[in-house]
Order: sequence, then C-alpha cells, then structure tokens
Amino acid sequence: MNFVNTRKGFRYLGGRIRRGPSQVAYIGSSNTAMKNGWRGDIQAWFNEKFPCDGGHIEINSSLGGVGSITGVFLAKEKLQNKKPDLAFIEFSCIDLSGTTPIDMVSQSVEALIRISRSANPDCDICFMYFFSPRSGEHVKGRLTRVEEIYEKIADHYGIPSINVAKFVVSLVNSGEMSLSGENGKPAIFRQDMVHPTVEGSKKISDFIKSSLLDIIEADNIGSNCFQMPEPINADNLKDWKICYIKERMLTGKYIKTEKTFGNMDKPVEYFSLSPGARLSFKVKGRLLGLYVIIGPDSGIIKCDLSGSIVIKKLFDRYCHFTRAWGYIISSKIDGAKYLDGQEVIIELLNHIPDGDKYSNPFPAKKPSEWKLDIIGLFVIGDVIE
Repeated sequence: MNFVNTRKGFRYLGGRIRRGPSQVAYIGSSNTAMKNGWRGDIQAWFNEKFPCDGGHIEINSSLGGVGSITGVFLAKEKLQNKKPDLAFIEFSCIDLSGTTPIDMVSQSVEALIRISRSANPDCDICFMYFFSPRSGEHVKGRLTRVEEIYEKIADHYGIPSINVAKFVVSLVNSGEMSLSGENGKPAIFRQDMVHPTVEGSKKISDFIKSSLLDIIEADNIGSNCFQMPEPINADNLKDWKICYIKERMLTGKYIKTEKTFGNMDKPVEYFSLSPGARLSFKVKGRLLGLYVIIGPDSGIIKCDLSGSIVIKKLFDRYCHFTRAWGYIISSKIDGAKYLDGQEVIIELLNHIPDGDKYSNPFPAKKPSEWKLDIIGLFVIGDVIE
C-alpha cells in the first residue's frame, strides 16, 4: 500500500538540514498540538538524525480544535520574522468536521502554502493526513472529500503528502493493533477516537520518520530554483487579519487581562466579558470569526449580524482545561457571502436556550458564572469601529 506521495520531494531540505540548523514549522490542529505526540517525536528525531550545533529550531503554529481557515490567521502571525525550511500542514482531519467551510478549504490550504513561502521562498512543505472516525472512506482505503481537495493543491505545487490514515488502517487490517482496543488488541486511539494512545503515537511517529527519509532521499539537491506557480484561488493574503479587541467596542461588565496559552510565545491580552456584556462593531469583507479562549467557565453566545442570529455554545468535551480557539461566524449565516459594513453584536447569554443541541455536554458552570474571553476577530477584510 502506498502511504506517501513524494511528487517533487523536498527541493532544499535534504542538503540544508545536513549543513546546519533548520527551522521546522508545525502548522496543524490537536494531533499536532499534543505535547507527547508526533510533533515532539519528529523534532527530536531531526536533531538525532541530523545533529547540528544548537539543534534544529521548532516553530509551533498548532492549535487544537481549529481548521485550516483559522490556521491561516495564526500562521500568518506566527511566521512573522521566522524563516521556516520545512512546514508540515495538518488540518485535513479536523477540516472534515466542518471547522472550515468546505467551499473554503482549497483557499485556506493554498493560503497556508503561500504564507509559508512568503516567509521563506525556499520552504519545503509536507501535507499530513490523519485518521478520522467521521468518515467511512478511511477504513475503505479511500481519500475523504477534504483530502481530495488537499491532493489537488499538492499536485499543483508539487508538495509531498504523508497518509497517516492509510497506515493506521493497515495496522488494524494486519491484526497488529486495533482502533480502540477491539478484540483485546492494543489500541491506536484513546476513547475519543481522534488522539493516539502512547503506543499508537509511537507507531505513527516511527512511520512518519520512515516516510520523511523516503522523501529526503528523493530530494533533488541542487535543482533549479523553485518557481512559485500561479495561485489556484484568487486571493490577497493582506486581507487576512487578526483584529484585536478595543475597549471602545465593549459594553457591560468586563475585565482586561493577559495570559500565555499553549504555543504562544508571549502573554496575550484579552477581555473577559460577564453575562449580558456585548461586543459591537461593523465589518466589511468576506469572512468573520472569533479568536477566543474557552475552558470550564465558557458558556453560550448570541451573534447578531444585522438581524441574522446565530447561537453558539463555546463549550465542548475538552473544556476541562483552558485553551485558545477559533470560531467562524459568517459562514453560519445564510447569505453572508460578503459583509458590507453590517453591524455585528456578540453577546454572552445569561441563560441556556431551549433545545437539546446545547447539551452533550452542557456547560460546566451556571449561566451566572459564564465568561466570554475574547482575544480578537478573524477577518478577511476590515473591522470598522
């Protein structure tokens, strides 16, 4: 079974990583963000396999629970003043769950490529496809519809892709392991069927190391300078912005504070809104999202875009700890293909609306104890205050 599509290989990494320190960017969701997952294993392996003074440099641009569309905003900021020699992109699994609108997957993934190569025109890139329990395609040995989109972009740019999902299925089919402990076989995944066990993670990391060696050996060292092809999607990366919250946009009870979360290089300033508090602004552009912090005291918000209402629970099964997160609003509102100066009001509710969709799980705290911790807005366009 073919687990790796080498395409044009790594054009520069093989020579560069043998000569001295290289910068490796990990751009992905929770499988990449895991402290004891493949990212840490592969970074350690680079240092062992290709030793150099000071070691190779890790750039961690991963965030759990977000798709490629949120990844664009975070990577654009994270890669400022960085020069990655290799960038892993791992969002296909979470994109399949709808975190990125399907009609924006191609645009978002291509934007990640062009951001990486704007930071370093010689940056090599590798797509990573992890197993998803949300689709029956993987167990049938087929690509998901999201991976098919990724593969078209990989073909266009000559980017290698490593199919971890196929490898996982081969482990199960061989009888060596099981997905979640069936028939007494060692489990690849934890109970959530998304994140690997310790044993599963080791198997996956060893597979990735072997795959990377295959790609590096196929590296066309000394090849002609890579020419960036014309983009598939017409887009201006300058329009992708994180607009940070200003106090003049807020009404009601709130406090201003700062803290470091996850892979952030420094403390981030954010506002913690109490129930009934509101965030108001106007937006012009093609996309609007929230850059928030969620955890045990997260609750339910109401998003009012000029009369179009979306109710969103900012609480999930992983909210036993606090983490940064992104939520795309405008794609959930009918007809919101372009926002032309509409007023937006975000309010933290003080009650649980009727309906079963707000259960499983219910927010942990009482509505009076909820907080909306917000860092900024994801916008393709501009915020008009």
